[in-house]
Formats: sequence, structure tokens, C-alpha cells
Amino acid sequence: MEILIGITAGLTITSLFIIANQIFFYRKNIIKNRLKNIQPLNIDNSDEDIFRKSLFDRIGTPLYQGFLSFISRMTPESIKDNYDTIIFQSGNYMKMTPSNILAIQIITSLVMLVIFGLLFSLIGAFDPLLILIVGIVGFLLPYFQFRTKAKKRALDIQNKLPDILDLLYVSVEAGLGFDMSMKRATDKIKGELSNELKWALDDISKGKEREEALRAVYKRTGVEDLNSFITAVIQAEQLGSNIANMLRIQSKMLRQKRKQRAEEKSMKLPVKMIFPLIFFMFPSIFIVILGPAVLNAIDGLQGLL
Repeated sequence: MEILIGITAGLTITSLFIIANQIFFYRKNIIKNRLKNIQPLNIDNSDEDIFRKSLFDRIGTPLYQGFLSFISRMTPESIKDNYDTIIFQSGNYMKMTPSNILAIQIITSLVMLVIFGLLFSLIGAFDPLLILIVGIVGFLLPYFQFRTKAKKRALDIQNKLPDILDLLYVSVEAGLGFDMSMKRATDKIKGELSNELKWALDDISKGKEREEALRAVYKRTGVEDLNSFITAVIQAEQLGSNIANMLRIQSKMLRQKRKQRAEEKSMKLPVKMIFPLIFFMFPSIFIVILGPAVLNAIDGLQGLL
């Protein structure tokens, strides 16, 4: 049993290092591989180049790529689509793939199984059900981490959208076209929303339809306020209505929504403060106020006895 746990721990740590290398040095490895593929015409590609690579590149990388290929083949398309959506909404589309996330989940689950299995074995409280729960938690932890990152990014985009619309409205009123106004707004206001709109402008300049490029922005972000703005832009373009008036209405509506969300959060604060007050502040207050009285009462009772 101990030998099996040791072998599993070794394989888990090795796989973890391989995944970390692929995640943090992904772009560097791509550039390195492209440079290696650029060979002079008169130089023969001999097998000696293979032995010039490090042991990690010769063994670890092929094993990891084979592991990712196996995961990709075994994963249903519906799960891949769900993971693709999470990857785009979290802003990690340049680094991660569904296979990468699943590999991280599997490795994290194995690491937690080994660590907690050894820990529970040492303290003599080994429980297979508890170990299974730990493994499930380790498997779900990276997924929820990406979901949390996607929600934070969506909140940032949602808060920046009214400011972008204000600048868009002012630029259109000043006489600029919609595309030029969007470029000016993204240059002035930095953030995730600006990056997404720049991506849409780049797609439009390459020949993609404006409706398709803007719909892709909503798909990559998942922000409903942005979807309503994109729908209004498409409808204004199709119907030939005044786009400046549409931008003014959208900007006013989204600023009002942002104000209402802030008021809603402020109204929830008293309820959220109840639990810290009960569990942290009230016990301290009771100790300070009632402590001396309790000590005096004890002294008085001891004197009577």
C-alpha cells in the first residue's frame, strides 16, 4: 500500500510540473517550436537534434500531449462547449483549452487524494468515503476557480459599459462614425471590455459582418447588459434609426441600472453584518462588559462559602 501511494505521488507531482510548464510557458514553447521548425534549406535534419533536447522535452512533453489527446477524445462535445464558454468568459482563451482544464482537475484531484490519504493514514482516521469526497472537491476546485474568474470579469465589463457608452454617445454627437467612435472609446478607457470591442473592430476590418462580430463579443463575455446594447445597435443599423439617440437612451438606462445595483448592495449590507456581529463582536463586548461583574460575583460567593 505504501509503495502504491509513493508511486502515485511521484506520478502526480511529475504530471503537475508538466501541466505548470505548459500553462506558464505556453507561448514561449510555441515560439521556440516555431523557431526550431525554421531550418536552412541546405541543412539535413538529423536525429542528433533529438538528443540535444532536455529530458523533460523528450519525455515529459510527449506524455503530457498524449494525456491531453486522450482527454480530448474521451470528453463529450457538450462538455467541451461548456468549458469553451467558461474559458472565453474568464479571458483565458490564449492559454487554456478544455483538455488543459480537465487535466488540471484530474491532477488536482490526485494530489489531494494522495496528500489527504497520507495525512489520514498517519493520524489513523483513514475513511474511503471521506477520501472520495476530498477527491471530488479537488476535481471541482479548478472548475469553480475559472467560474469565479469569469464572474469577476463579467462584473468588471458590466461596470465599465455605461462609461464606454457615454464616450460613444459624445463621439457620435461630435460627428464621428460608429466604428471610429468605438475605437476612440476603447483607446481612452482600458479594460476587458475595451479589449473585446477592439477584437470586434479587428474582425470587422477583416471583413466580418458587424452583427456577427458584435454577437461574438456577447458570446465571449456573457454580460446581459452588453447583449441589450448589441441588440439595440443591430436594430438601429437595420432600421436606419438615429444611432446617437439610441446611444443616449442605452447610456442613460445602463447608468440607472448601475445605480440600482449599487443601492441594492447597500441595502444588503445590514443583513450581511449580522453574522460578523453575532460571532465576532458581541462575544468580545459581552466579555468586556460582563467579565468584571462575573468575577465579582464569583468572589462574593466564595466569601459567603
